[in-house]
Amino acid sequence: MKFTKDELFEIYINKVPYGGNIEGVKAAALIFFNKHPAYLSVGELTTLSVVPNRPSSLRLGKNNSAVEAVRNQWLRKFEEEGVFLSSEISDALQEHVNAQRRLLPRFAPHFSYRIKSLGGNIFTTIDLEKQRKCEQIVQTYVNGLRSRGIQNAAVMVIENGSGNVISYVGSADFYHAADAGQVDGAKAVRQPGSTLKPLLYGLCFDAGIYTPKTMVADVPCNFDGYVPENYDSKFRGEVTVEYALENSLNIPAVKALEALGKENMLTALKRCGFSSVSKHEKRLGLSLILGGCGVTLEEMSNLYRCIANKGIYSPIHYLKGVKKAATGDTILSATASFMLCEILSKVARPDLPVNWEGSKTLPRIAWKTGTSYGRKDAWSIGFNKNYTIGVWVGNFSNVGVPDLNGAAIATPLLFQLFNTIDYNSPNEWYAMPRECGVRTVCSHSGLSLISSSIKLGGQ
Repeated sequence: MKFTKDELFEIYINKVPYGGNIEGVKAAALIFFNKHPAYLSVGELTTLSVVPNRPSSLRLGKNNSAVEAVRNQWLRKFEEEGVFLSSEISDALQEHVNAQRRLLPRFAPHFSYRIKSLGGNIFTTIDLEKQRKCEQIVQTYVNGLRSRGIQNAAVMVIENGSGNVISYVGSADFYHAADAGQVDGAKAVRQPGSTLKPLLYGLCFDAGIYTPKTMVADVPCNFDGYVPENYDSKFRGEVTVEYALENSLNIPAVKALEALGKENMLTALKRCGFSSVSKHEKRLGLSLILGGCGVTLEEMSNLYRCIANKGIYSPIHYLKGVKKAATGDTILSATASFMLCEILSKVARPDLPVNWEGSKTLPRIAWKTGTSYGRKDAWSIGFNKNYTIGVWVGNFSNVGVPDLNGAAIATPLLFQLFNTIDYNSPNEWYAMPRECGVRTVCSHSGLSLISSSIKLGGQ
């Protein structure tokens, strides 16, 4: 009394038995014929129609000849009753039943495990073609690193405008047990290295503390007992903020965080959904900007999407039909985001992989690399107008590797993915906002020439 006939029939075809643990027409079509039910032939459709009456004796894969005999009886009956055309029946009668049990398709395994608890028919944002390409690229790339002790990688690809996740690769190989391939690297908490520095400098731009040409001192410093060092243990003296970000210098970054205020940085991270930061914020100090906090690839990828979207943060989506919020949360101004894009998209950078220098296939993107303390995590996250791609490379066993760093290890994979996902993208880039001005500054001090002349009494 509750269901219509169509609803009852739908319940029936999703529950009918096909022997063993196989239930439902769709499961049987995929397992025995490797096809969606919509693409089955008349002979295959009839085969799946007769088996549920006797699933024990008409066992596909074991008693194919018996199944074929019963199927042919029904095909002739269908012909008599005009259910199908005679030509279709003739073709179907010539089809031999060669069904064998196959493994079900297992696309995007980490992502599938993540959403399986939702139940029912789930329509996701994953682009299956791009997903499979990404999986293949990641697996091939990591296979070339295993001899160097680097076992795994994870990747996320997000559409900037919609926030849809179109590719989700949790590890290089879901079935590779040597380094726990079933761990989901996209949501694993790792150390971010230098990948939070763009957000810090963007906040400093908005606060009026710095401009890209402001001069800062890269010299030994002691912050109440905390003595940071640069990646190469060298000091460069007076440098611009732009240079400090391009070269990922640690001491200027710690100075910037002290000038901005740790609480302002933590507030921005919490607004961007960094759950581990929210959980441990009371324990975090100035070292958080050098990777002294926990983040996930999912969080980092959406942070860079925020920069790509002119500083507007909004959640990412895994399911279709999710309504996009009318307005997002403004983390950075469009001006600060543009200045970060300009700095991070320069080709002449020290973190450009040597083997990609001068390459014609170098994608036009803005990107930042990061390497965690102990060389346990290599990051490279980039974006253009269309997509944001986040890459993490390392070992789930948390073993550090001397060769592991963001520039040499993670960035080539990022470039490959961009050249696959958005190859030959239109050469459109970010335009300078009207609010962003240009002025001449002193090459030594980084100060405006107008303000300098006033300080010097007009001389």
